[in-house]
Amino acid sequence: MKKILIVVVILVIVVVAGFLIFTLNKSRDLSEQNGQEVAGINRGEIREKGEPEDKTVLGNGFSIKVPQGWAEQQNPMGVSLMAVDILSPVSNERARQINFHPYYTVTLDSLQGLEEKQYIEILKQAVAQATPGVIFQNENTLEINANKAYALEGELTQNEIDFKILIILIRGKGNDIWVVSFNTTKVDWDQSASKFTEIANSFLIRD
Repeated sequence: MKKILIVVVILVIVVVAGFLIFTLNKSRDLSEQNGQEVAGINRGEIREKGEPEDKTVLGNGFSIKVPQGWAEQQNPMGVSLMAVDILSPVSNERARQINFHPYYTVTLDSLQGLEEKQYIEILKQAVAQATPGVIFQNENTLEINANKAYALEGELTQNEIDFKILIILIRGKGNDIWVVSFNTTKVDWDQSASKFTEIANSFLIRD
């Protein structure tokens, strides 16, 4: 349950300062940062233009798709994966000014003995406290690759920009719960929603 705070930080802080997630990973070696090829892969070009084709990322305990035109970013602390849609146009001018692009994150949390409904309510309350005025809508249960899941859509305003979020909670092994969160501007929701669904449906829990 401690990762709920991380999820809230990702949904709020990254929205306000979207440009932060597009800075190069300073912990990578200098040859990668300069865009030179490493093991046949030009990391610098991928960060600027996105993946040249769809790929599946094998994370710690999971795998998920990073679509063509998207690029992995340096993961914030506690986050298993962050990927950003580099190429899709951003319609909102203020969002462009802070270099915001649609993105998703994957985070592993634990129910710590809570019922799923309790966990969902705590998550919603935490997001509401951090972003007053957030409206949750279209909540529903679903199944992703034979795992129980729960989806929440929401709308919020930060930095005078209207955003839409999609949070999908996927039951893992034991008390594990995976949180896959998506964010885009409200005006661009229609162009992003189908890709978000495609990414979510690619999520697999691995041994």
